[in-house]
Amino acid sequence: MDGGDEKLTELKKAFAEVILNTAKEAAARIMVSQRKVLRLEIELKQAKEKALQMFMRLKQMMDAKVS
Repeated sequence: MDGGDEKLTELKKAFAEVILNTAKEAAARIMVSQRKVLRLEIELKQAKEKALQMFMRLKQMMDAKVS
């Protein structure tokens, strides 16, 4: 191989490494986002349950005042 071919091979390797690292970083960001979505879904469910409990207490209070 002459110098030009070696440089081209090294350049291809470097480019492939950049692409691989970019893919790894993207995968890591996706995993972080998926965990965040899961946490937010849990928080939303808890908020809905709490709101329902509050409405039920309010209804009981209103029913008690009407009776």
